[in-house]
Amino acid sequence: MFIHTMLVSFTNPIADALLDQFLSDIETVMKDTGVVRDFSAYHHVPVQGEEALCVSLR
Repeated sequence: MFIHTMLVSFTNPIADALLDQFLSDIETVMKDTGVVRDFSAYHHVPVQGEEALCVSLR
C-alpha cells in the first residue's frame, strides 16, 4: 500500500466552494483510475506565525 500526500497552493485566495469543487474533481479523477481506493482532503488550518514564514519563502 502506498500513501501519497499532495499539497496544493494557489497564487490568490479562492472561495471555499471553489476549493471544495477542486478537491472533489481531483477525488473523482483519481478514483476513476481504479488504482485509488481511499481519498481524503482537508482545508488548511492556520497556525500562529505562519504569515511570517510565507512571506520569507517568496
